[in-house]
Amino acid sequence: MRIITCNIRASTMGLDFGPRKWRNRKDYCLDTILGRSPDVICVQECQREQFTDFCARLGAEWGSFGMRLAPDGGPENTIFYRRAFARAADAGGYWLSQTPHIPGSKSWNSECVRLANYVVLETAEGLLRVVNTHTDHASQRAREEQSRLINEDAAVWEKFMPQILTGDLNCDVNNPAMKLLFSAGWRDSYAEATGIADERFTAHDFLGEAWNGDLGVCGNGKMDWILVRGRVRTLSSSLVMDHKDDLYPSDHYFVTAELAPEQSK
Repeated sequence: MRIITCNIRASTMGLDFGPRKWRNRKDYCLDTILGRSPDVICVQECQREQFTDFCARLGAEWGSFGMRLAPDGGPENTIFYRRAFARAADAGGYWLSQTPHIPGSKSWNSECVRLANYVVLETAEGLLRVVNTHTDHASQRAREEQSRLINEDAAVWEKFMPQILTGDLNCDVNNPAMKLLFSAGWRDSYAEATGIADERFTAHDFLGEAWNGDLGVCGNGKMDWILVRGRVRTLSSSLVMDHKDDLYPSDHYFVTAELAPEQSK
């Protein structure tokens, strides 16, 4: 399967102008994503109009799932899946807080309400669980506690099927929040494919290689991830660095991976 994780930059950002505005980059963004021929697309910061644009472009050949932060919002952390590749056998989500069953809840000084969605896909090779999330950008404690919550949830599913965790985790490989995920059995598909554990930045503020910002405790390395767990192996992975002059699909590079089930020994 081919999977891509994409922080597409919320269309509601009031300071965005020119090529940064969603209406000016949406076609290029979708062209860039679909040009990778994915089976699964995991999107963060998906607002209502952006979800509508994705659905219009993808059409009936694709299914999707995502919980909404607000009744009039878009499905946050949406997971799109190609129906010819798989059908959704189950789907759900939870809030990254001390009360994960209460919609809109947040804890640990998290600046934003954060959540995780999942879809259990029934493929020709068997069941596969895909989790898509976006952890907090401001609170280090929140990132760590959100990682612990993700680990607790994944442990319940571990003996039943392989799992994939995608998203903007707002921290690089050296952050304690990432170390919590790795210690629980998650593996970085990009590192498995390339041998590079400590990769370049993926957040770039629409500047690409000209970006030289400092994200502080978040670290300045790769913060967009495709993690795998269980009997799944990585065939390839890459950063999507496409741009046309000052037109970028988003303020983050996307990340792709090609994965396959690991045969039992």
